[in-house]
Amino acid sequence: MMVVLWASAFSASGQTAEKADKKKSGSGQVEVKANLMVLDAGNNPADVKREDVRLFEDNVEQTLTQFVKKEPGLNIGIVVDNSGSLRTQFSKIIKAAQLIAFNLSENDEAFIVRFVSSDKVELVQDWTTDKQELLETINLMFIEGGKSSVLDALYLSGQKIVERAKSAKGKRNSLVLITDGDDRESYYKLDEVLPLFNNSDVQVFSLAITRDLRNSDEYLLGPDRKKRAERLVDILGFKTGGKAFILGEKFNEDQLKEALRSIMIELRSQYVIGYTSTNPKRGGSARKLRVEISDANGGTKRIGYIREDFVVPKE
Repeated sequence: MMVVLWASAFSASGQTAEKADKKKSGSGQVEVKANLMVLDAGNNPADVKREDVRLFEDNVEQTLTQFVKKEPGLNIGIVVDNSGSLRTQFSKIIKAAQLIAFNLSENDEAFIVRFVSSDKVELVQDWTTDKQELLETINLMFIEGGKSSVLDALYLSGQKIVERAKSAKGKRNSLVLITDGDDRESYYKLDEVLPLFNNSDVQVFSLAITRDLRNSDEYLLGPDRKKRAERLVDILGFKTGGKAFILGEKFNEDQLKEALRSIMIELRSQYVIGYTSTNPKRGGSARKLRVEISDANGGTKRIGYIREDFVVPKE
């Protein structure tokens, strides 16, 4: 197991370089990315071409601007919040991380980051295909006091996986962030984190357990603590083509497992597709997605699976 503290990354030069890189995203346009899985009648992966796919948003057909097939295998960073606000939910956090690691295949490679505050963002397991090493590393995690720095952990993890993605363009490259989304004191801001992913195919999937972000700390953190946390993970998912799975006030173990199952299905999808929505509004309401796949030569049926809905967060 390799342990590296990344505190040195918080330098003035790093900040200057990122600020120089900042870009304002598509004014007036809503760019959408989603994962597509296609199976034949025997539930085996099936090949399709761009012209075989029809995509509908709220029953309005969209024009695909991106259609990329991914090779088998996954490069993934598992980023786990160990801060005190998750104390009562920590056993679920550990179980979620374990289930993700357990469901990796022999062609997958992963690293693990544990984070609390800005000075406690640690690469606790470097790239490995060894599932047992990953599970042992997760078992050693513990809650620690400090002001949670979700964006700092994501920035540094993002740097690592974006670098890997440059040499592994055919594979799927993703981060899975397990947190409550309650960013308290990050050095990096959201508009410094998002440009990291602009020219890459790295997607961010968040499992956000927000049930303990109640208003008991209103006098310190404001009345919208839970709303801010959920908005943060929603934006991270939407902007990178990933998705946020939010487990709020009432959830059980079955719902946790279903959210993790949905994440793994997204990660195993063979295609990444994208389009510019015909609806430019950013109202924060859910939009329905539907896909139709034409039959293969000879009339063989093919079925497409895509997320049922997504939200365009208000900005």
